[in-house]
Amino acid sequence: MIDWLTLSISTMHMSEKDRNTLSSRCGRLTKTSSDGELEWQSLSLKDIRSDSDQLFVKYGTDFLIAGSPASLSNDCNLFGSNDIEYCAYELISQACLDYGIDLPMDLRLWKCTRIDFTYNYYLGSESDADNFLYHMKHSDISRLQVKPYRTGCSFGSRKSKKFLKCYNKGKHLEHLSKKGKIDIHPDIIRHSKSIIRLEAQFNKRYLDDFGQSWYTLSKEQLNNAHIACFSPLIGKVEVTDMKDLKESLKEVCPTPSIARIAYQHFCTIKADGFINWRDSLARSTYQRYKKYLYAAGLSPSDLQSSNILPFRQKMILLPVPVESYEELYKLVNHK
Repeated sequence: MIDWLTLSISTMHMSEKDRNTLSSRCGRLTKTSSDGELEWQSLSLKDIRSDSDQLFVKYGTDFLIAGSPASLSNDCNLFGSNDIEYCAYELISQACLDYGIDLPMDLRLWKCTRIDFTYNYYLGSESDADNFLYHMKHSDISRLQVKPYRTGCSFGSRKSKKFLKCYNKGKHLEHLSKKGKIDIHPDIIRHSKSIIRLEAQFNKRYLDDFGQSWYTLSKEQLNNAHIACFSPLIGKVEVTDMKDLKESLKEVCPTPSIARIAYQHFCTIKADGFINWRDSLARSTYQRYKKYLYAAGLSPSDLQSSNILPFRQKMILLPVPVESYEELYKLVNHK
C-alpha cells in the first residue's frame, strides 16, 4: 500500500485569495532601520500548522503537503490503498479542507518527491515476528548499513535514492496509541504485533528512474520496485528445520554427496562465521557452494548474520502480504 506521499505545487498555480490565506498563517521575517522604520518583510518558510495531525505543510515558493493517505481515511495507517491517484487526491482534498483553500486537482501540475510503499506480513505470533526482526537486525548486508531500533531496523540512508525499514507494526501502533496520536481498538494492536511491515521509501531520484509521470505509476510497478529492494535482504525467508534444508540441498545439488558437503559448509558458516568460511576456500569452491546454499532457500542475510536463524519454528512466506482487516481477522481466526 502507499503509506506516504510528499507533493508540491508552484504557488503560481494558486489563486491570489488562496495565497493570501496561507500567507496569513505564516510567520514574518522583518528588518527595521536604526530609526525604527520597516525596511522589508518576508514570509518565514517554516511549517504551517495543520488542523489535522496527519498532514504536514510548508508554504514558500512552492506549496508542499505530505502525509499518510491511509491515516486520513482510517483510524491508522495499518491498511490503505495502492492507487496513487486516489492517494494524491486524498492528500490534496485534506489540505483544502484544513486551510479553506481551493487547490488545483490536475496532478500534472504537482511534483512528487517521495512515495512510501509498504507491505504487511502476518507471521502467526508475536514471538515469530520478534525472531524475524532479530534476524534482520543482526544481518550484515554488503553496501547497506543496518540501523537497529526498538521496534525494528532500517537499511541505508534517508538521503539516498531509497530508504528501507523493517519493523513490528503492532508495537509501532501501541507506541502511537500511548502518546495519544491515534485512537485504536486494543485487539487491533494485539493482532498487529504478529505483523512485520517492510517499508520502502522511494525518494525523487528513485522516482525519476521510472521515466514516467509519478501519477501514472501502477501498483505492479511499485510492487516490483518493493521486491527489488527487499529480496536481496530476505531472500525467500521460508526455511523450517534442519531436515528441510538437507532435503532442499538434495534437490538443487547435482549429487547426494555434493548436497552433504554443501550442508557441512553451512555448519562451518554457523560455527566459524561467513567471513572465515569464505576466506578459507578457493574462490571457485566458495562461489559454487554459496550458489547451492542460496538455491536451497538461504539468503545473504542468513549466511552473513552474526547469529544465524535459518531454522524457524514455522515457515515464513513473505510473498503473501496482508492487505485488509478482513484478511487479518481470517488469519487470526484460523491459527
